[in-house]
Amino acid sequence: MEHLSKVLLIACILFTTSLQVSAANSGIPPDSSFTQIHLEASVGFFGESLETFSETLPEEKVEEPVIYRKVAVVPPFFEGFLIEVAYSEKKLRPNHHILHRYGDLMIDGNIQNGYSYLIPGLRSKDGTIRFYKNIIKPQQPNARVVRYKKKDRKYLSVKE
Repeated sequence: MEHLSKVLLIACILFTTSLQVSAANSGIPPDSSFTQIHLEASVGFFGESLETFSETLPEEKVEEPVIYRKVAVVPPFFEGFLIEVAYSEKKLRPNHHILHRYGDLMIDGNIQNGYSYLIPGLRSKDGTIRFYKNIIKPQQPNARVVRYKKKDRKYLSVKE
C-alpha cells in the first residue's frame, strides 16, 4: 500500500498542468471581447510528452437586467400632497433610474404636454415640506411639492 502511494505521488508530480488565461502576446486588443486560453500538459502519466492546446474563445456578454416597476396612477379625486421627482414629455423607460429609486411612485398623465412622476408626501403640508427639503431635494434638485385639492393641481413655492 505504501509503495502504491509513493507511485501515485510521483505520478501526480510528473503530471503538470497549467491553465493560463491571457490576452498578452496574442494579438488581441485588451479591450476586445475575446479571451485567449492556453492549456499545456507537459508530461503525461507514463512520462510521455504531451502537446499543447490553444484556442481563442468569445467572451459571454452579461446584459443588465431590466427593472420593471408598476407605477400607480394618481386617482382622479386625490387630495393631499405629493412630491414631483421627475417630469417628462414622454413616459420614462421601464429601466429608468427614477422608477427603481423610489418605492411608491405615482404618475399623473393629465398635465399639459407630459407626465409627472410623484412620490407620496406626509399627511400634513409642513411634514411634506420638511421631507422634501431634508430628504428629496438633495437627491433630486428639480423636485417640487404638488398640492392636489378638488381636482386642482398646484405647485407649492417652498422657501429654501
